[in-house]
Amino acid sequence: TNVDGKNIDTTHLHFKEWIDVIRNGGKTGCDIEKAFIDTVSVLMVHKSYVENRKVEWDPINKKII
Repeated sequence: TNVDGKNIDTTHLHFKEWIDVIRNGGKTGCDIEKAFIDTVSVLMVHKSYVENRKVEWDPINKKII
């Protein structure tokens, strides 16, 4: 990531955010619910590509169909 013309390792930024939340309270930019949604999206894209078909999300069973 480039911040003010300097390249910054994003790993450092994630750890810094996490440590700041531990020290000061609050929420991180990506909680477990957001991570779940993002992960399911990536898995759906992969499954659709590999199987060459449209896939859908079953919200009741929390399953890719």
